Amino acid sequence: MPLSRAQLLFSSCLAFIAGIFFGNFFSWPAFWLFCLDLVLLFLVAILYFSFLTKKKGGLAFIVLFLSVFFVFGWWRYVSSLPDYSQPSKLSGYASSSVELIGRIARIDKTIDSQKLTVKTSYLVRAVPEFSGASEIKNQAVTGRVAVKTGLYPEDIERSANIFSRKTI
Repeated sequence: MPLSRAQLLFSSCLAFIAGIFFGNFFSWPAFWLFCLDLVLLFLVAILYFSFLTKKKGGLAFIVLFLSVFFVFGWWRYVSSLPDYSQPSKLSGYASSSVELIGRIARIDKTIDSQKLTVKTSYLVRAVPEFSGASEIKNQAVTGRVAVKTGLYPEDIERSANIFSRKTI
């Protein structure tokens, strides 16, 4: 029995969510998941065009179509995780209290606050909160940090000195 468009959309969303859930437990390199998704997408295209001409293979098409969304959800989850294997990237210090040195790259002022984008160059100290790893000191890093602060002091050099040593 063929699925209606609404049922196919709902099933695709469920397959995507199932892929995210599955990716939480089973990790595979993001590149290979992306390649697998491209192969599945190619097979779906072949089955779709053969289905249009011969009216056969409807169930195989639906299974492959849903597996594309499943693998895409899995790939999306795996690719969104921070890369902890490179200590020179700031994203590896997520969930850590850090002291860093950097340059203010952008300032966005609102009515009651200002948002600073700080381009980091050096990590003074990092203390991981959730892992049993020890404190990390004095390391060159690259990345950006978003800091929200009050409007004052408006003197940027003064606030740059404050934020270069403040725990974020």
